[in-house]
Amino acid sequence: MTDLYTATLDAVAELDPPLLDDPATRPMIELGAQLIGEVTERYGSPAAPRWASGTVETDVWMSYHNGGLDGHTSAGPLGNGVPRNVLLISAAINAAAGHEVVDPTLRAALFVAGAAHDHTQLCGRALLHEGRGAHRGDETLSATTARNRCMEAGIAPDLAVLVFLSVMATAFDPETKSQNIDPERTPRAVLAQEITAAADLLSLTARRGPLGSIEMVCESLCLRQRGRLVQQQLAAATAINSTAWLLDCIDGDHILRHAFTEAIAGQAAFYAGHRFSDYRIREVCGAGIDELFPGRERNVETLTLFGQLLADQR
Repeated sequence: MTDLYTATLDAVAELDPPLLDDPATRPMIELGAQLIGEVTERYGSPAAPRWASGTVETDVWMSYHNGGLDGHTSAGPLGNGVPRNVLLISAAINAAAGHEVVDPTLRAALFVAGAAHDHTQLCGRALLHEGRGAHRGDETLSATTARNRCMEAGIAPDLAVLVFLSVMATAFDPETKSQNIDPERTPRAVLAQEITAAADLLSLTARRGPLGSIEMVCESLCLRQRGRLVQQQLAAATAINSTAWLLDCIDGDHILRHAFTEAIAGQAAFYAGHRFSDYRIREVCGAGIDELFPGRERNVETLTLFGQLLADQR
């Protein structure tokens, strides 16, 4: 049993003790902990990101989409991981409603979805042409893995399907500026999708959000959609072994610094303009994500100021 696996179980025990105490839900939490470990093994953690490749992208510095105790796929208290966020959102919904809307079985299934939502990356976004094909589509591949692993673990087929749908909800369409929630599903499935989608973007409201944006921008500058600028501008880029080192390199290259500055401004605009898909959440508890988790305005101000400081130093 690895330290990360144990730490993940400990984090869940702090957040939601019944999920580990109940023999019906504990296997799902244990599966989620295994998946978090696999994401960490493949993509690293915020403190130690790894270079990774997929069927669409090659040699990407995974400074944002990683695991560990505090990465985007983690349950640790120092991060803003999706597995942790689904439990935080579920608890907030239940508290606002005044009764248990999100029951333990659903919470455990959401934890698996959060742990698996980025299990396969760099294979193209599922909602765009780049993600079409048998070996493409990050969200589709991750959702399929999650469903299959649930079935292998003996988890009920209806829950395995719910996990699949929840992972698919995290697919973001840059054309519609929304996530992949299907309002025609059952009320329970729509609620599950909304919680997972909100958990994926809860960094907009979290104190760690601006730091996550810096990590996201560093990663994005390695992608094809940004011209693989890091690889193009830096000789032997894959020798870089820390985000701080990469930031130093970006600062010393005019083209990279300009792209970084523009991307930070884009993050501020995204934080300000995004609208959570939380219709069903509002229906069951009377409040939306921004009411349950205030803090987005503070983050917009922080990122806007940072962007202005960067622009002033050009």
